[in-house]
Amino acid sequence: MNPLISIIIPLYNADQYIEKCIDSVLKQTVDDFEVILVNDGSTDRSKDICNFVASKDNRIRVINKSNGGVSSARNKGLQASVGEWICFLDIDDYIDENYLESFKIQKAIEIDLYAQGYYLDFIDSSLTKLPKAFGIFDIGSGYDILESSNIINSPVFKLYKKGIIEDNNIKFDERISYGEDHIFSMHYLQYVKKIAIRPKAGYHYCVNEGSLTKRQLNLSKMLLYIQLFGESYFFLSEKKNLSFHKAYNLRQYSNIKRLILESKDQFVDFFRLGKQLRQIRPYIMVDGLNFKQKILIYSFLISSKLLSVWK
Repeated sequence: MNPLISIIIPLYNADQYIEKCIDSVLKQTVDDFEVILVNDGSTDRSKDICNFVASKDNRIRVINKSNGGVSSARNKGLQASVGEWICFLDIDDYIDENYLESFKIQKAIEIDLYAQGYYLDFIDSSLTKLPKAFGIFDIGSGYDILESSNIINSPVFKLYKKGIIEDNNIKFDERISYGEDHIFSMHYLQYVKKIAIRPKAGYHYCVNEGSLTKRQLNLSKMLLYIQLFGESYFFLSEKKNLSFHKAYNLRQYSNIKRLILESKDQFVDFFRLGKQLRQIRPYIMVDGLNFKQKILIYSFLISSKLLSVWK
């Protein structure tokens, strides 16, 4: 008999995190799950540790593959999974004992996506991030809540229905390495009718010392993400007849603001990004933004149009 939930955990050179992460999974108050550890070509002790923990519990399976990135690892886990629901977990994070139980999976109601909040754990402090509303929602209200709560842009703290993923061939795009998690969720939402958002936070998203170091982002990859996010949202909006775009617009505002800050830090000449600048302009809107936010967006659109003309 297949398990109710498949927990997919990709990892690469994570020997210092594996046991804490897996211990938190095995302490769950429910036991109807399988764990799929996808070792993405690690060169440290990760493979040996994975094999050891798997030898102690028959619910754990280990998949070893050549290094291909986190999207490739998650896709491999999806292919191997047999559960009705898919739960993603990052190897350097951990979950509370009642995490899976707190999703409160309902058989009587047709739910396509479950979500909850999370803890943002720093080295010496923690913040609780709960959704802005709880209950069962249609796709329009549900998307707005999850986007504005910074929940939909990550694959964790959710349960995805395996049948929807399989029937519609939904995968993580292995060609992109920035924003791919968000794009995956946006594609999944195209086939969702009802979303259950729970008033819980059982996932610990750990901001380790390495995460605190500023990572220089590739501006071309950022622009590609902004474009793909816009395309997926516009398709979703048309398919589901969404009429309230504030959450999407705020997300794109944040993306543009970060793009501008990164371009200043890197002294990048926007002339060489002219084609990509032209491609993202149709996906930038200002409905629901305040005056200051609108000024930034309009300034960006005008300047990018002028720059791209010279391309």
